[in-house]
Amino acid sequence: GTSDMSGGAGRRVPGPEGQTKQRVERGMGGVPPTGGAKGAAGVASVNGVNRLAFCSAASTLVPSDANNGRDVFLVDPLNPAIVAQRISVDATGNQLPGDSCEPKLSSDGTRVVFSLSAPSLFSTPARQIVRKDLPGAGKALFTGQFLPITTTSTGQVATADSSEPTINQDGSVVAFTSQANLDGLGAPFNREVFVSLPISGNNRLIQR
Repeated sequence: GTSDMSGGAGRRVPGPEGQTKQRVERGMGGVPPTGGAKGAAGVASVNGVNRLAFCSAASTLVPSDANNGRDVFLVDPLNPAIVAQRISVDATGNQLPGDSCEPKLSSDGTRVVFSLSAPSLFSTPARQIVRKDLPGAGKALFTGQFLPITTTSTGQVATADSSEPTINQDGSVVAFTSQANLDGLGAPFNREVFVSLPISGNNRLIQR
């Protein structure tokens, strides 16, 4: 797809070159969004299910959006009748108390990773990378716990910013950049690339 961007923020407009474009960032009841999209969107299409995840500061895409930060939303880019759903929520479906952005979908559409700054959750304003499982086809409430990716082997969260996450086909491997000492080898020089690999259950090994 393509995006109509201006000054780092804009509206998500999917569609191959030469075909009709449509905005996927639409406010409830047709009300224009109150804030612009930010960064690149994540796209997945498998078994007839199409998903596009994007980050937006708009507060009119879903009800009760009052965290004064950016959130991550999911739409079906080929079905404008389906309203946006917020992915960046907690286990009860409530908004996360912080700023979520940089979403990337696994190509099978089952998982999403994004960066999150939420001092009340992590006891630090440093951006963390988190992963969340998504339900199958159809409209569903995106509740459920997210898995923190940027934690050390002792379970400590990153104390410096992590960003730019990417994810493999089934969502088991996540790569990202970070300024944090996540592997015990000392703080990176400015920012370095890390990869998070599954080893057992929700346990993960981080390497740079």
